[in-house]
Amino acid sequence: MKASKKNLLFRIFLAALAVTLFIIPDSVTSPEIEQRVIASVLGVDKADGIYKVTAQVVVPKRAGEGDPAQDVVSAEGKSVPEGIDKLNRALGRNIELGHCGVIVIGDTAGADFLDYLLAGSILTTGTYLVNAADASQFIESVKGMSTSTITGLDGYINFSTASANTSTKQLLQFVSETASPSRTSYVPSLEADSGDGGKNGSGESRPASAGGGSGGQSAGGKSSEEGTPTIKSAEKTAIYVDSVKVGVFGEKETRGLAWLDKQATRGYVSLENFEADGQSMGGVYAQLKSKSSRLQPYFKDGRPFVKVRIRANLILDDKHKLHLFATKTGENAAVSAMEEAFEALIREEIGAGMIKATELKADPFGIKTAFYRYSYDRYGSVDGEGFSDVRVEYDVDVKVN
Repeated sequence: MKASKKNLLFRIFLAALAVTLFIIPDSVTSPEIEQRVIASVLGVDKADGIYKVTAQVVVPKRAGEGDPAQDVVSAEGKSVPEGIDKLNRALGRNIELGHCGVIVIGDTAGADFLDYLLAGSILTTGTYLVNAADASQFIESVKGMSTSTITGLDGYINFSTASANTSTKQLLQFVSETASPSRTSYVPSLEADSGDGGKNGSGESRPASAGGGSGGQSAGGKSSEEGTPTIKSAEKTAIYVDSVKVGVFGEKETRGLAWLDKQATRGYVSLENFEADGQSMGGVYAQLKSKSSRLQPYFKDGRPFVKVRIRANLILDDKHKLHLFATKTGENAAVSAMEEAFEALIREEIGAGMIKATELKADPFGIKTAFYRYSYDRYGSVDGEGFSDVRVEYDVDVKVN
């Protein structure tokens, strides 16, 4: 056989071997799966200059070995990278953060560590962020929401974004907004019930040095069999300026913020006590079918203004109530009255958020950024203390079906 033919056959063999190794799963070709754990939730707290990094981890198993084991572990360090490194060393395994769906930011931690996680490509840009008073206890409380690698907390937040007219925030969005002229971002502020009625859980997460990946229950925690963990509060928003938490929006302000969040396009809108033409119709509830929103900055007589433009389509849940109202006023008048009431509600909720933002010296609505983008030549007149001089006008149009 000629040398050239032998060389060709050898190359074909190497190519076939490479394809085979690429196709065969790592669990067959390498024991590395037994040396890794997957973090589905990561939490960060800080006290006296020391960071506490907590992870909800899932230990994968080979086929036929049962469900993945799940646990909550923690470690401390002078920085978040050191805390993650100590988790790895204490567990004797590498924690995979690429599948992490949620980061929980504790009240005292600040959010400046997010730059490190994003710049180092340690987490995906789409990782969701939430705030909790104590990230470690919160993660322990919600551990039982899921036993899969995609945490139940992640699914809950995805639902809130798509179906509950709630403002949520992802890693890249948060870092980008913090670096914008507004220097302000926000995340949902959550509380959890571990299933025994205890707020934020009743136990602490187990230190990583005690061992990990065993699926054992942390001391004082409730398993999913003993009680069903739930999100106790999901209608508040933590406001951050320059990565530091400066305050919390209540339910009304949070709803106002959601009206200008382009990602929040579904959910319920309610009039608690609808009155029109001398009639009291009680509560009126509608589903938000679609929505568009925009901030339009401009100057009038040398003064800065911003117009809030909202277009919303609502579908009434109780058509019968509209029919009863329409028998006395006429259908067109009834629909028009409801639309005006919903428009007034939207203006009230956004206005409450604007007032609270001014009190916190924050700009979660992105008004400064809007002026920077669309009126850069005059942006200086609204930057700094001049921001409080911006007047707000509303152009809200609601269609009820």
